[in-house]
Amino acid sequence: MALHEVHIVQGVPERYEEYTHIFDGSKLQIHYGEELNNWIRAGLEEGHIFIAEDRNDEAVGLMWMQMESVYAGMPYLNLLGVRKDYRGKGVGRKLIEFFIAVYEKLGFERAFIAVNDFNPRARALYVRLGFQKMMQYPDAMDPSNSVYLLMRKSRSCSANG
Repeated sequence: MALHEVHIVQGVPERYEEYTHIFDGSKLQIHYGEELNNWIRAGLEEGHIFIAEDRNDEAVGLMWMQMESVYAGMPYLNLLGVRKDYRGKGVGRKLIEFFIAVYEKLGFERAFIAVNDFNPRARALYVRLGFQKMMQYPDAMDPSNSVYLLMRKSRSCSANG
């Protein structure tokens, strides 16, 4: 799969079932179970789900992004997943770069993402893309798990602060 063959579109509720399969066998699905599907449904209802599709228009990645979040009204990447056969091929990176481009175009100087400690590969990707750890806190659904809140400053404000 060449990365240029993946394009990003807004998710549609009619394809909900297909989108849930993006997370089959993922750490998020194992950890959160049916709650993960509830999040996908909610994100679709809000119009905040974006899908990476392959050249055959099959859903291979999913991202839920909010431009006004509980984090000081700043953009927040609420959920990210890549279908098992596409993991490690740049799909997650392309989705995050899309998120960054959208929030920067809208003039936001900062954005946030939360990542579980059981997902170190995802956290490493976010750090490579400029997100830095702000804080760590217990997962509300499983206090034995830690969540890292990461923040990224846009290029336009990194020199000033």
